[in-house]
Amino acid sequence: TKDDEGNNKNNNNNNNEEEEERSNADADGEDNNNNDNSNASNAKILYRAEYAHGSWHATNKWPPCANVRRLCGTCNVEGETKALLVENGVDHGDFPPGVLRDVEESVESGRFLDGASGDMGWRPTEDMYVGRRDYRAQRVFTIDPTTARDLDDALHITPLEDGRVEIGVHIADVSHFIPPSSAVDKEALKRATTVYLVNGIVPMLPRPLCEIACSLNENVERLAFSCVWRMNMDGTLSKKKGCGGKKDDIWYGRTVIKSCARLDYATAQNIIDKKVANGEKRVDEAFWPKSRQPTGGHTIDEVAGDVRLMHKVAMARRKLRFDNGALALNGVKLAFQLEEDGETPKL
Repeated sequence: TKDDEGNNKNNNNNNNEEEEERSNADADGEDNNNNDNSNASNAKILYRAEYAHGSWHATNKWPPCANVRRLCGTCNVEGETKALLVENGVDHGDFPPGVLRDVEESVESGRFLDGASGDMGWRPTEDMYVGRRDYRAQRVFTIDPTTARDLDDALHITPLEDGRVEIGVHIADVSHFIPPSSAVDKEALKRATTVYLVNGIVPMLPRPLCEIACSLNENVERLAFSCVWRMNMDGTLSKKKGCGGKKDDIWYGRTVIKSCARLDYATAQNIIDKKVANGEKRVDEAFWPKSRQPTGGHTIDEVAGDVRLMHKVAMARRKLRFDNGALALNGVKLAFQLEEDGETPKL
């Protein structure tokens, strides 16, 4: 009958579907086993590939990718760091030869061999002083994180006879060494900034610039671009004399400086908290390490007095800001400390 024929067809179809499902299941099982074996062998391998959005069609088992690149093995600091740099687009690698050649030419005239350390140093030549204000005799110092290598800004503060203070901020004059559109200029444009990692850095500029010629290290002369202004002790800016009290007493320009001390944040805070430099004959190096004490004839008490005076003016300025409606956004800044191997966290 027609009904019997229909039932037989349905049964046959069901049997065929069951057999197909079993075949597919067996095939999937084999694929899974192969994938498990593959995953087991590649469990610690990380890859990077380029995928064009929208190119993965229903007929493709896997997304079509190009430039497949093996990055690293996981749970390895060096490999994971490499993957992190690639992921964030800052895997710049080594500087091209043209960049290194430009840098070497820009610092060559000022290079010298430091007899004390045996390292190559750098200092300005006489022709570089032309057109610059001379702040080498000023008590200038830097305040940076403890681990900082390139010191790119320095400070000075001088009490004036009329009760005001002169404050100067000196920034390393990097532009002196980098001609516009040069290879190093284009490379710096591409890198944009120095990237600081827990266990290293990706520099924007080659070491002869960022850590030597353009780093405001203590007891060496450096070229700078400075902003120097005068303030009242209540935190207000002083006005230029003879201008009807309308213009702030500020000067900008190129300078030459000689930092006397490399302070870090902890040492500066110890000075402000009066844990050190209170007239004692011998300074406790736990609060002010020997390597961070002043050079060039400047004393500990002088530098400590500058730090405290600067803090006093800063607090007065800060009060003015909050009185005028400034908003404080306090956040926690995490920092990691490593053992000497550069990988093991310090406990």
